[in-house]
Amino acid sequence: MILLDYRLPDLDGLEFLTKLQRQTSNSRISVIMLTGQGDETITVQAIKSGAQDYLVKGKLTSDNLRRAVHGAIEQMQLMRQLKQQQEQQKLVGAIALNIRQSLKLQDILATSVQEVRQLLDAFQFIGLLTPAGILLEAQQSILARQRGRLSLI
Repeated sequence: MILLDYRLPDLDGLEFLTKLQRQTSNSRISVIMLTGQGDETITVQAIKSGAQDYLVKGKLTSDNLRRAVHGAIEQMQLMRQLKQQQEQQKLVGAIALNIRQSLKLQDILATSVQEVRQLLDAFQFIGLLTPAGILLEAQQSILARQRGRLSLI
């Protein structure tokens, strides 16, 4: 998180935000801009340029700064969740495409598991069972631990 003053020695906060957006995706950085003056035009430009909030120093209290910080953190968490959901939707789309392109169970299973494995980076155990429940083929590998836990696919 960046707590940014509008008045900087070499440029203003809006120019800084523009440079920040050019150099990064700015999707993982929360910015709260502070200023000594409450100019609505600058406020709108700051929000359009990627700032999550804009606070006037003369009206700044610990409570409204805390709310702004918590709000910016929540917004970043929601953005992260949205990105994860989009990645999951891409995964489901890739699996559906594989199913449409191949009628071979082994090909569908191998490609789908590879896609899921890349997303989860997890433990995998794949088995092919007969209708009677007899294990015909099994494949197992440990790829990595994710946050100290193993996931079973």
